[in-house]
Amino acid sequence: MARISSLRIATDFSEHADRAARRGARLAHALGITGARLIHVAEKPGLLAVQALLADPIEEAMARAMDASLEAIEADTGYRLTGDIHEGKVTEYLLEGAGADTLLVLGGQGAHAWQDRVLGSTASRIVRHSQSPTLAVRGAAQGDYQRVLVPVDLTDVSGQALDMALTIAPEASLELLYTWAPVTVPYGGFMSISGDMMAAYAADQQAAGHDGLSRLCEAHGLAPERVTCTVRRDFPARGILQRARELNADLIVMGKESGHRLEKLLVGSVTSQVLAHADADVLVVPRAPD
Repeated sequence: MARISSLRIATDFSEHADRAARRGARLAHALGITGARLIHVAEKPGLLAVQALLADPIEEAMARAMDASLEAIEADTGYRLTGDIHEGKVTEYLLEGAGADTLLVLGGQGAHAWQDRVLGSTASRIVRHSQSPTLAVRGAAQGDYQRVLVPVDLTDVSGQALDMALTIAPEASLELLYTWAPVTVPYGGFMSISGDMMAAYAADQQAAGHDGLSRLCEAHGLAPERVTCTVRRDFPARGILQRARELNADLIVMGKESGHRLEKLLVGSVTSQVLAHADADVLVVPRAPD
């Protein structure tokens, strides 16, 4: 299974960040991580603007907010996070020195609800640039994850995502999902593919999906009763979101390729769409370096 040795949680002291902090504390406790950090980074221009509205110095206000958060989280989870307050850029500070064994935890929705529904500018930068597994939390942390969906494309990063799912949610029910996209024809184009060819293509995709999922389960020592394997004909993002809702999944774990310039810009279209529209928490696992 994957190894997580440190955990960092970003907070702006909002309700949504508090959900992320409580989930992070529960995970840190379950994984046996000591010294998991709750991090608030305030950018300097924002500090100057807010300072004029406060009777007390901004540093004192942030310290009180941090102390209150730490105490409330410990009372709820039994785990004491370490609080860090810094000035600068949250993306740079949160990612500095974070590797494949560091879990980053973010609120999936923050102070600016519409903007943060698509992860917002700060969170999207973190996911885009992170080489660490990154968890976007949407739901309240009322217990361990129960129903986990792992979309796979049968590349190496799929196995790494499965490893992380087994690490984060070892007791949850698990479903592996492989989607294959139907053949599309541009509007006004001429369909030159026969019905027999389409049927053969569909049969090949179904067989390849089931075979690939079977091999993935075997490689991870998963017994048939431990995991459900599903192959669907659908566009990947739509198929993932629909299946997650059908399962009432509380966690989606998916891999993300890394290193390609365009991919870093877009986060990967499927990953981006799932992050933007999923009701469940979403854990994005970058491809580990060779």
